[in-house]
Amino acid sequence: MHPTFKSLEKEQLKAIEGRITGIIPSWLQGSFYRNGPGKYEVGDTKYNHLFDGLALLHKYSIRDGNVTYQNKFLKSDTYKRNMEANRIVVAGLGTVAHPDPCKTLFQRFLTYFTFNDDVVNDNCNVNIYPVGDQLFACTETHWLRRIDPETLETPGRVNISQIVATNNATAHPHYDRDGSVYNIGTCFRGRPKLTVVRWKPDPQGLYTVKVLLWKTHQIQNAELVTTIENPYYVSYTYCHSFGLTENYIVVIEQPLFINILSILTSKIRGVPFSDCFHWDKNCKSVFHIINKKTGETINPGYNYVGDPLLVFHHINAYEENGMGHVVLDICSGEDGSIFRTITRDNIDKQRFGGTSEVRPRRFVLPLNISQDVVGGNLVTLSDTTSTATLLSSNEIYCKEELLGDLCSEFPTVNYDQMNGVKYRYMYSVTFSDTGEFGHGLVKTDVQTKTTQEWTEEGCCFTEPWFVPSPNSDGEDDGVILSAVHNAQMKTYLLVLDAKTFTELGRAEFDVAPPTGFHGRFLDSDMIRGLEKE
Repeated sequence: MHPTFKSLEKEQLKAIEGRITGIIPSWLQGSFYRNGPGKYEVGDTKYNHLFDGLALLHKYSIRDGNVTYQNKFLKSDTYKRNMEANRIVVAGLGTVAHPDPCKTLFQRFLTYFTFNDDVVNDNCNVNIYPVGDQLFACTETHWLRRIDPETLETPGRVNISQIVATNNATAHPHYDRDGSVYNIGTCFRGRPKLTVVRWKPDPQGLYTVKVLLWKTHQIQNAELVTTIENPYYVSYTYCHSFGLTENYIVVIEQPLFINILSILTSKIRGVPFSDCFHWDKNCKSVFHIINKKTGETINPGYNYVGDPLLVFHHINAYEENGMGHVVLDICSGEDGSIFRTITRDNIDKQRFGGTSEVRPRRFVLPLNISQDVVGGNLVTLSDTTSTATLLSSNEIYCKEELLGDLCSEFPTVNYDQMNGVKYRYMYSVTFSDTGEFGHGLVKTDVQTKTTQEWTEEGCCFTEPWFVPSPNSDGEDDGVILSAVHNAQMKTYLLVLDAKTFTELGRAEFDVAPPTGFHGRFLDSDMIRGLEKE
């Protein structure tokens, strides 16, 4: 098993100094936080799915050209209950819970028929992000766990379903330039539906796209923008991320469905939550464009549709040609079975089909529609081969343009400057043709459709994060950060020049923790504004 997916035996609570090779820019001052599974075994029981491991928080502190590293398990209620029982007693996505020895026989029997907050997993192991003056770890349930940015302690949790009418939310919110935070969730009241949620800005706060110096607990100040009705009564689409432009939110209703009846009976049948997912290869993907201020659907008389696709991560979205088009860039594949195949057993055996098929793709959604062009292409942009054909059924069939030939996942852009606007550069992790996980890093020029790859023999790379240079004079003027496992089973923090895509320096550590999924860099000024324990 590659160390990226092994359990961490012992936390690194005390920050350790890294060995610096090359140069870490002196202007880079702050902390690079990461989150992801870090413990897959509890007693004699094991988590089966890659997404199930107990959350491990990472912190790379960068100051004056030096880097330190520390980690700590997120002390969720799920973690505490599992550790106390010395077995997995709270189910994961692909793992069935074992009976809790602390419960009576009657209590165990009742758990087969209840889904309350005591058994809903709060193992927030997917991402980490600030909302207002607080830092949170998140997953895709209704729970957020607050994090102390200095110590990585987890002093409390927030149930967002008690704040706004949604039963969950994605782990990939978007920040607007007015200080708002947007996210997508699901509501199960009546027919299941997607929800668009907005955390409103503090009118007394100071806002930038970096969400710097917010003065209140903004997490408590949420509103429901709108809902996206679902055509099915007992199923709903899985949504992992979405797009945000200056005026719109773009949501893809992909044909990966979760069956509610299967969920309700899963404990009785003894099957994991992942068995409740169904990929319908005969079902079209549907694109929804929502006015983010009013909640109104754009062109409600038409359905924007495309071929079946599975998308975890959006790259960027923006408006073009005087708001005449919405351009949507995503990393997607055509094999929905990947959700079930990324188990630890398959990863260990290099057997998880579909991963290497993920490519960066561009869809163009025209906003100005004329019935005079039925059967014709509504896209009038000259710099794309993406098409949108108006069909007689009032469907607009959208066909993508490939932005690059290399497999790309975990995409990032210069978020502070370019999110929601026309951009040029995307950074991502690539996989080998055989599905080798995290084979290298890729910089993609989405205008010229050219790529630059950075790789190193025997290494496993993680999600790149772009940090702009002070007073940067270009979109790619900055550095790329990535946590890497090398062939010697050690970890290092890699720093690349984003413009040339060459190494500036690295900080090596004599530890090999699992590196996780997602994270973000927060500069020192922002960290000072966050609430501590």
